[in-house]
Amino acid sequence: MPSDIGENNNFQKLPAQTAQWTIKKVKESWNYFFRALKTYKKHPELFSGPPRPPKYKNKDGEFILIFTNQQCSIDNGILKFPKIMDLEVKTRLDDV
Repeated sequence: MPSDIGENNNFQKLPAQTAQWTIKKVKESWNYFFRALKTYKKHPELFSGPPRPPKYKNKDGEFILIFTNQQCSIDNGILKFPKIMDLEVKTRLDDV
């Protein structure tokens, strides 16, 4: 993990597994960008324009938040998230 990320207070508030998945998704986005850029240089006719680097999503828009099966549980048909979420969702499942 880059050293400056650990100093970000918001990043530190995330559960460890969620933080790791966030880093993984950011890395994946940049890898796709560089792969597209390489292909664009060889075959620009395959693209409608030059690839653009990944950017932050709009704060008022949708976003992805990843929780693993180790962070969530289903109890009596209720999907329970980590304590930081303070959220429960009814499901058709009893227990897992």
